[in-house]
Amino acid sequence: MTTLRILLALTISTLFTAGTAFACSPPSHPGAILCYPTANASVVPILNIEGAAKGNNSPIVAMTLYADNQKIHQVTNADNFVFADWSSQWLKGSHHLVLNAWDSAGNLFQASTTFTIEISINTNYATCSTPATGVNLCEPVSNTWYPESFAPFFATGNSSIVTMKGYVNGQNRVGNANGNSFEIGIGANPTPGGYTFVANGWDSKGNVSSAKATGVHLYYDGACPKNCDPGITIQEPAAVTDQTSPFALNATVQQPQAAITDMKAYVDNSVVATSGGPTILSNVTATPGTHLLTVEAWDATGNLYKSQVTVNVQ
Repeated sequence: MTTLRILLALTISTLFTAGTAFACSPPSHPGAILCYPTANASVVPILNIEGAAKGNNSPIVAMTLYADNQKIHQVTNADNFVFADWSSQWLKGSHHLVLNAWDSAGNLFQASTTFTIEISINTNYATCSTPATGVNLCEPVSNTWYPESFAPFFATGNSSIVTMKGYVNGQNRVGNANGNSFEIGIGANPTPGGYTFVANGWDSKGNVSSAKATGVHLYYDGACPKNCDPGITIQEPAAVTDQTSPFALNATVQQPQAAITDMKAYVDNSVVATSGGPTILSNVTATPGTHLLTVEAWDATGNLYKSQVTVNVQ
């Protein structure tokens, strides 16, 4: 049986190279604008956040960017910015950006947008609601695929629960002897048949409640330029760059465990390129805005390889 390991470090599955970042143009009338990410976009870390502002017959002297009410970036004496956000603190789910800008006359201008993080790279994955009775296993979800480097495992029990333990394929992986919840990231090698996750909670009388997720499958999400863990390297488009349409796509499966039989590339949920081997090359057409580029591959034994990158298209 595969030996499970707690995730201690994140392997970024994309080759990061220098590229173009287009300046976000100020609006034609006094005000502020967030060019990227565009509203309701689905993205993955890492991403370019880009904004601009125009004063009321006065120059812009300060801009402050907030994510979920937390300040994450600030500039002075500039009317636009490109913020390459390499933070690993984004959680899966919806997030709200607000840009505040001031001109030299003291006028305040604001812009905001909401986007969705599709997959987190932080072990504090999301909020797990407390059930009225029993145990709630929030992640993983049965019959769902997760990256091999980070399968989220978190659960919570009702208010009477005093001890909790989590098991993966029968092995105890996490425990909380003084509370009614646990939260951890599990790393493991993909294995045929997948994994079963079980969360148990005991009350002070020794009564046990349990929740289970079955058919949890892991895909290879490693890879770097070469000689790294199995996975897909997306060489083009490079992460934290902006693109014009069409843009070049160049991705390769690194260290496949068997012969690659199929590859597909998606922009958001639409297939834009295919290949029958370990490399996919194409010119991809996409509408202006922020898009999620996903490259998947399958080998002859059924293993899935997957890599994603956020693309801003001008």
